[in-house]
Amino acid sequence: MKWRWALLLLVGALTESPAQWEPDFSGYIVTLPSYLSLNRDLADSAGVARSQLANVTRLRLRPSLAIPWNALLEIEYEVAGLIRSTDQPILVERTDISRQVLDLRWTIAESDHYALIHFIDRLVYRQRFSMGEVDIGRQRISWGTGRIWNPTDLFNPINPVNFAKIEKDGADAVSARIFLGTLSDVQAVWNPAKDATASYGARLRANVGVYDFSFLGGYFDSAPVAGFDMAGNLGPMGVRAELLYSGLAKSGVEKYVKAILGADQQFTPELYGLVEYHFNGQGAAEKSAYDIDALFRGSVLNVARHYVAVMASYLVHPLVTASIMGTVNLNDGSQFYNGTVSYSAAEELVLAAGLQMFAGGQGDEYWYYPLTGYLKLDFYF
Repeated sequence: MKWRWALLLLVGALTESPAQWEPDFSGYIVTLPSYLSLNRDLADSAGVARSQLANVTRLRLRPSLAIPWNALLEIEYEVAGLIRSTDQPILVERTDISRQVLDLRWTIAESDHYALIHFIDRLVYRQRFSMGEVDIGRQRISWGTGRIWNPTDLFNPINPVNFAKIEKDGADAVSARIFLGTLSDVQAVWNPAKDATASYGARLRANVGVYDFSFLGGYFDSAPVAGFDMAGNLGPMGVRAELLYSGLAKSGVEKYVKAILGADQQFTPELYGLVEYHFNGQGAAEKSAYDIDALFRGSVLNVARHYVAVMASYLVHPLVTASIMGTVNLNDGSQFYNGTVSYSAAEELVLAAGLQMFAGGQGDEYWYYPLTGYLKLDFYF
């Protein structure tokens, strides 16, 4: 029976009107000169330099090729360079990209003070059908509705603190989507793993009135999971929620619940505001039980249980936007603040300046992060 379904999909694709071979090319370059300073107690106890200058530059090339009979080949290739004034890395950078099977990352040059690498972050073949599409290869799979946190995004979500992270890591997977309506579809994903059990899952997305709902289930990192997310409007506000339960009834695996509840509103044409609460059942209620090593490996995004984030942005001028975000760890009281001002110098060029500040007592979550001031230049082509 399986081969019959595959044959029907193939016939459906090939009977569509063939298009022409159409190449496309785009990309960007971003550079982030920054100053980072650890708090004195942490630097002294770790025996590392308290501050450093650093610069991260990323060049991303995005060629694509539309292939006759509704197919598309997309590649995203990146060259990334890091220069720092000390030999201690205090930039938080994920080292465990667990959803990638193939090693498509290569080092060009490396020393204590610099590194130059290049890698393929997307390499996906997409076949479109009248009723859906199938993607094979390294791809972006983004589930969830949260603005700050995404508990139901099981494919390498980004830590909100990591200002140097530009793109969500690609996942090596086969994904199939069937369209059920204009705002409804079902997606199934199979993600193999190195020396471990493959992850797989499905997500049903539906719409009722002004609300979008999604339900997901599957088996990720050797644990059965179930989840739900929602986004819609409540009067003038946008509202969203996510819930993930990992472990379910299986014995011998970690069981936890993660959730978010958020709201945002465009108060005026210039002023936008957002608030989001995050419950992290995988975290600890006491800082003595924090898994700080996992935090800096990137295998977890937070180590406590309860968080709230508030963000506001204001259009100072048609070309200038100022924004500020504050996040509080409600368990230990530590705080993270990020403020940025961006200027659209041209259609392809954006300049920005940012400051990240952290407050907390010794051993609190945000005590470990460095005060950071940075400039940012984005050029798109």
